[in-house]
Amino acid sequence: KRLEKPLKEGFLANVGRDGVRTPIIIAKIDDVPVVIDGKSRVRAARAENRRRVSLGQIPLIKVRCVMQRDVSQLAIMGAMISSNNARQDDDLADQIEKLKIYLAAGASEADAAISFSVKQSTIRTWLDYDDHAVDELKELVKGGTVKASTAMELAKIKDPDEQRAAASRLIATPGNQQQS
Repeated sequence: KRLEKPLKEGFLANVGRDGVRTPIIIAKIDDVPVVIDGKSRVRAARAENRRRVSLGQIPLIKVRCVMQRDVSQLAIMGAMISSNNARQDDDLADQIEKLKIYLAAGASEADAAISFSVKQSTIRTWLDYDDHAVDELKELVKGGTVKASTAMELAKIKDPDEQRAAASRLIATPGNQQQS
């Protein structure tokens, strides 16, 4: 099913700029090589290579791989499932912290958008949120009480006391808390 989903433009741009840095993992099932971990990276590299060929550009993106040997089909299936389901995305606070470090190291907001696989406007929104959200609101997001998208809207309220009051009203209203 995952292979039927279109790749995100940000991910394609990232692979187009940086290539595929992490090797994929393959194994053989009935003497046929199968990608265990890295299908999206392979798809993105192929898409970028087709684009480059159509423009007469070289070099093409190469994808390094690691061959898993003497692995049972059951272990292969387990690895494929866990590589897709066990990962946990960074929360907003962690993303913003990484963003600030990346920008301080000299990256542009455009570079950051490609690296985070988001639009440049999202990078600006994260930075605005970090600059304007009161600490109490950030803690509600970090604790999972308030959704990040809701907090970003509340952070647009310029008066800190009004922002705190709006957050308090939100969490006091039944049904507005984020579900785990």
